[in-house]
Formats: sequence, structure tokens, C-alpha cells
Amino acid sequence: MKGISMENAMMKKTPLLIGWASKDITPKGRVSLSGQYYDRLSRGVHDPLRVTAWALESAAAAGPRSQAIFVSADLVCISRRLQDKVRELVQRRLPGFDTRMLVLNTTHTHAAPAPEQAVISWLAKPTPATACYEALVLEQAASAAAAAWKARRPGGISPALGHAAMGYCRRPTYADGTAMMYGRTDRPDFTGLEGSEDHGVEMLFCWDAAKKLTGVVVNVACPAQVMEARYVVSADFFGELRKQLAKRLGGNVFVLAQVSAAGDQSPRDLTRVNRGGPTFWDEAGLVEKGRRLTDAVMEALPDAARRISFAAPFAHTATDIELPLRRVTQGEVAAARRGLAQLLAAEPKDKRSDRSAFALFLADMKRREALGGAGPYDDKSMAFVLMRNHEGVIKLHEARWRNPRFAMELHVMRLGDSAFAGNPFELFLDYGQRIKARSPAMHTFVVQLSGDRAGYLPSERAVRGGGYGALPVNGMVGPEGGRALVEATLREIDNLWK
Repeated sequence: MKGISMENAMMKKTPLLIGWASKDITPKGRVSLSGQYYDRLSRGVHDPLRVTAWALESAAAAGPRSQAIFVSADLVCISRRLQDKVRELVQRRLPGFDTRMLVLNTTHTHAAPAPEQAVISWLAKPTPATACYEALVLEQAASAAAAAWKARRPGGISPALGHAAMGYCRRPTYADGTAMMYGRTDRPDFTGLEGSEDHGVEMLFCWDAAKKLTGVVVNVACPAQVMEARYVVSADFFGELRKQLAKRLGGNVFVLAQVSAAGDQSPRDLTRVNRGGPTFWDEAGLVEKGRRLTDAVMEALPDAARRISFAAPFAHTATDIELPLRRVTQGEVAAARRGLAQLLAAEPKDKRSDRSAFALFLADMKRREALGGAGPYDDKSMAFVLMRNHEGVIKLHEARWRNPRFAMELHVMRLGDSAFAGNPFELFLDYGQRIKARSPAMHTFVVQLSGDRAGYLPSERAVRGGGYGALPVNGMVGPEGGRALVEATLREIDNLWK
């Protein structure tokens, strides 16, 4: 493990400089929305997408100054390559800033294009996303980061903990020991949900020297995916939170959105499907989730305003660590080859046939979608998805034995009595709970999909149950690496509290 940067090791209280900025990353024209196995060409914009930057610096009278720029983006994910490009752009604009201290996270909305995916114009002519939407995201993310840094002024902080029913486990389990993402819960063999849920809302309010609220960090264990099956661009419930807070507080309060460990979570209570209330697959559910988060912020605000700290311990570390990759065993690859052979044998010779696995998958999805009601509309147990999974296992087998380690950049920050810890995974809730419970911090902000994308990191019980999200092809790292990630994160946090 190699430490990149460690500042202010004595952890004395120092005055804080805080800056905010936000930029629009709403795509121009029709785009292919990311997050599903099928293409969704957008039919309009429900609400804008944004990147929001939060800049921090310790105003120490002497010695090195701790620095951080956190950038949150209304996207499904970002790659390490994209973050490095943002850092390069920021370096040109802020030559005095250590760009290793800049980190991006995403809210995992499924109602936005991926920067590295195809974008379609209003005329339905293909346009390359890398030359189009990626350029917009890079420019706006770098602009927001630079603007936030230049806007930093003396300020104060006050952390808070609220509660809102946002995320629920989305993996039902059955009597035979299997699990299935969004599986039916009205089956006679349904035995319960695989994991728990976390309705805590970690918040950190920021203030200027006159004790005027400037922004709030909101961290919740639920991906922004109410609108994941719709055909509109949307920042999902975080966009609704911004909208509702603007009505209550005015339009000058920034919101930095973070998703905590939530790889097995969704906005939906699967034990009460169609039992009254919003389905949380459409705009009504979006508004309700936004209201719940807004209420949590507003309820915490009066007390937070009474205990503002204008000086606090502040240190930010960025550490290179390696985790063991999830190996694909000989048994798994043999089973994948058998399964793929059986499925390919059933495929028609004409790949364009409406009886092909892909055509049947799309037809079934369209049928479900036309019926309306609760989603999801794509069935991940159909032959087309199983074929992709088997192919993925076969490809991964050789690659992961050649290079059995996954390299990542671990960001940990102490700010007063609060800790921030990022990771590049869709991290199952179990790991987030372990970090929060054992952390010495009063408030621990676990930030998933931060700095890179590495797929799901499932729990031990999820791997036993199988199903989407827990398969070898769904992520780079398994439970062994998850345990190592927890220990490395806690070690870094503990170092900042010693």
C-alpha cells in the first residue's frame, strides 16, 4: 500500500476555506440513456443534470495546507480515465492545487447518458459520445472544480444525522437458497429479503463567515433510480431535492449528492408492491423521494445552525491500494461453457430472426413496458442475458488468473468529527455498515462509485444466493476483496483520529 498524500498529521483545529460551484451537463439532443440491457432513446428532459463541486482548504498560518475538491455528477458512473482527464484540465487552471486531492463521484442515475456511450442527435443520426457528451462532462466538471476553488472563503461546518425511508434491499431470496434482483415477493417460496437497509441520512452543512448557509452535503444509501425505466433525462430524486430545497431556502444553496454503500438497494419496498402509494417507478415516486430527503434536511437545519464550527481538524489522504480480484473458478468456467453451448444450440441460423434470443428479449421487454405499472421491464433470466453472462465468465477466467489484483485509489478525509471514505464499487450495504459501525468518526460518509467504476462488490451471502449483482461478471472484486476494502478504509480513518 502506497500513501500518496497525508497532510496536517497533528490534526489541530484550523480555520476553513470553503467554496462551491455547479455547472449544467444536460445533454443536447436525443441521447441513449444508460443503465439497462436495452437502448432507451430519450424523448425529452424532465430535469437538468448537473456537476457540483465542493472545495475545501485549511487556512493554516504555517506549514502545509490540507486540500480537497469533491465533484458530484448526475451520471450512472465515471471511469478512472475520465477523472484523470478532469484532473489534467484542472491542473492547467489551478497550478497551485494538488489534483490528486480532486475526486469525482456519481449518483448512479439511470436517466442520463454515459459519457463513454453512443449519443443520438434529434435527427436520429449516430454521433459518437466520446466526441460529444464526454467533452461536455469533462469541460463542465473541470470548470466547476476550478470555480469552487477560486470561490473559497472563510466558512464553517456543522454535521447532522437525519432519517428518511429511501433505499430498500432489492434482492428477494427463495426456499432453494437462491436470490434474484427485483424477484417476485408474492411467490410461495419467497423467504425474505437478502439484506437490510439503511435509512440514515448523513449531512454536512456549510456556512459563510456571516453564518449564512452556502451548501449541504447529502449522503444516502440509495441509488438515484426512480426514473430508471423512463425515457427522459433526469437527475432523479437528487434533482428533486435541489428543486424542493430551492423553494424553501432560495436558489443559492448548493447540494453535493453522494450515494453511500447501496449496491443491493433500490428506491422500492418490494414487500409492498402495488399495495397503495407511489410505485417509485415514475414522477410521483420521484417527488415523494425528494420530499423525504428535503424534510430530513430541513428538520436538521435549525440545530445545525446553532453549532457551527469555523475551525476544525482537516486532513485528506489519497492512497493507492490493491484488492484481490474475484477469481473465476474452473468449475464456474466449465459450467459457463456448457450453458452457453446449450443456449447457442437453440439459436436460429438467421441472426435477424424474431426468434433469436435478443429479439425475444426485446419483445418481452416491450410487452412488459406496454402493460405499465411497476418495473423492471427487462427480464435478466432470459436466454439473451444468460448468454452474455456465460460469455463474460469465459473471458474473465483467463484474464483474472493472469493479473489477480485490482488497483484503486482510496480517498479518506477527516473534517471535524466527520469522516469521508470513497470507493469505486456498487458496494453492497453490508460493507458500508461495517465501516460506519467501526469508524471512530461521529458521522461517516461512505461514498460509492467514487473515482472509478469497478462494478458490484457483493456480500458473502449474495454470492451464495447468486443472481444479478452477485455474479462473477458483475464486478471486479468479491467478498475477499470487500473485507480487505473495509479494513483498509478503517485503517486510514483510524490514522486520522490517532
